[in-house]
Amino acid sequence: MSVITAVIIIVIVAVITPGPNNFIIMSAAAHGGSKTAIPVGIGVIAGSLLLVSLIWIGAGVLFTVEPRILSILKTTGALYLTYIGMTIIMRANSTVDQNAKGCEMVWPNTFYSVAVFQVINPKSWVLCITAFTALSEEFSAGLSSLLLAIIISMLSVFGLSLWALIGSLMVNSLDDPIKRKWILRILGLLLLMSAASLLKL
Repeated sequence: MSVITAVIIIVIVAVITPGPNNFIIMSAAAHGGSKTAIPVGIGVIAGSLLLVSLIWIGAGVLFTVEPRILSILKTTGALYLTYIGMTIIMRANSTVDQNAKGCEMVWPNTFYSVAVFQVINPKSWVLCITAFTALSEEFSAGLSSLLLAIIISMLSVFGLSLWALIGSLMVNSLDDPIKRKWILRILGLLLLMSAASLLKL
C-alpha cells in the first residue's frame, strides 16, 4: 500500500466518523439548511488547511518538543464541546418555543467561528499531523503539505456533505416541539460523547 493510499484511508475514516465538525454541520443543516451548512463546511475545510499550513511551517514539531500543548488543546476542546452540549440539553429541556433559535446560537455556525474552532480541535490536529508525517517519509515538506491539502479538501466535501444531508433530513422534525426536544437532547449527548473521546486521543 502506498503512503498516499494510506493517508487517503486515514482521512476518509476521520471525515465520515462522528466528531465535532460533523455534529456542527449536521446541526447547521438542521437549523438553517444549505445556506447555513455551506459556509460552515467551507469554514471546516479552511480551518483544516490553516492547520496544514501551520504544520508545514513547523508548528507540528511543538507537539513533539512540548507534549503538554496537545494536552491543553484536548482539555480546551473537550471543555468547549461539553459547554455546548450541556447548554443544548438544558435549553432543550426549557421553553419549547425557544429551543431551536436558542440552541442554534450556541454552535459555532459561521465561516470564521468554525474555522477558528479547528485551532482548538485536537482531532483535526492529530489527523493533520499524522497524515503529514506519513507523507513526509516519501515527499518534501512542501509537496506533502500540498498533497494533504488536496486530499483533505476533496474528502472533507464528501464527509461534510453526508452529515449535512443527515441534518437536512431533520428539518421537518424540528417543526414538532416534542421531536425537536429529543433531537436537541441527542445532539447535546453526542457532543458530550465527542468531548469525552477527545480526551482519549
